Amino acid sequence: MHHYPFHIGDYKKDTANLSLLEHGVYRMLIDCYYTQETPLPSDKAKLCRMIGARSADEVEAVSNIIDDYFTLTDHGYVQAGCDKVLQKIYAKSAKARVSVEKRWDKIKGNIREGYCKDTNVCENDTNVQKNDTIEILPNTHNPTPITNNKTLSSSGDDSHVPSRQNIDYQGIIDLYHKILPELPRVINMTDKRRSAIRTCANTKKAYAGLDFWEAFFNQVRKSDFLMGRTKDFQANIDMLTRHCNFVKVIEGGYK
Repeated sequence: MHHYPFHIGDYKKDTANLSLLEHGVYRMLIDCYYTQETPLPSDKAKLCRMIGARSADEVEAVSNIIDDYFTLTDHGYVQAGCDKVLQKIYAKSAKARVSVEKRWDKIKGNIREGYCKDTNVCENDTNVQKNDTIEILPNTHNPTPITNNKTLSSSGDDSHVPSRQNIDYQGIIDLYHKILPELPRVINMTDKRRSAIRTCANTKKAYAGLDFWEAFFNQVRKSDFLMGRTKDFQANIDMLTRHCNFVKVIEGGYK
């Protein structure tokens, strides 16, 4: 975890008797607790190394703070206040995940089979290794916006997809960074990347919204292959927005 709520009033009330040095030690220990999301080591010498406590005063402060504000268990030092915050965050994340999955299932329910026919490009993309530069090639199979003879929706409402929609490119990239922080970051928003995102968004009217892209990136996160958990390979924004791969993600083609 890299973010947690900090209530200044509660903190000042609970730590009014601490010195400046002890405040620093306490905050460092709390940061370690939230980052690891596990009990702190029971070995105080290891705790000192963890937060960089070296002088005699710093080592003593670590010992005092850990004894006063943490509880020693068989698994290490725990902190009741931190555990309550973590439980609330876990519960909120679980609810959000269920909501995203329901929304994603609804999206997938509107997709017809057999839309992506550029199978050679899809197969070649799986050979791209980490840190490779991917060039987005022109889509020679579908050089124009999708017409009513190639729709992804079973209803008539989206049979005429507009050639240009209001697309929040930066919002999509922000969601990519937020949901998939392990994947390569987007440093430059090039015209080619905008074009690739626009092609994907114009597939269907609903695909231009940020709700869809949030669900899309959460679907990517479920794939061990795309996230690099099974092979020496990771997807990046160029691969994910190549239209062939985009559709494959939607249809659950990556495991």
